[in-house]
Amino acid sequence: MIKYILSFAAIALAVNIIAASALAGEIKPYNEAAFAEAKAAGKTVLLDFHADWCPVCKKQGPVLGSLVQEDKLKDIAAFKVNYDDETALKKQLKVTSQSTLIVFKGEKLVSHAVGVTDKDKIRALIEKAL
Repeated sequence: MIKYILSFAAIALAVNIIAASALAGEIKPYNEAAFAEAKAAGKTVLLDFHADWCPVCKKQGPVLGSLVQEDKLKDIAAFKVNYDDETALKKQLKVTSQSTLIVFKGEKLVSHAVGVTDKDKIRALIEKAL
């Protein structure tokens, strides 16, 4: 019975490790708890305030997707925030426009930009918090 429990625990741990590594280098939907956890852990955190109807956001999406795949940036916590739904977060962070990017290092807000679609400029924005 103990062997069975240990085997099950080892499998569960392996699944969690694989799932966590699969999420590295991805932009995840905003989740308040995950955002708070990443900040508390001292991670570099990117918030992408996105609206499906926004043409600038549509240009930012592929750029952000490729940036979080880069070796230097793959360990950041990146979240896509629904601009239309997350009104409390927008108010808290004083976000007044979709296509806003905000970068934290732990609890500290390090940089932000609105309407930037240039890959090098976005990379520089994120790298300020590495």
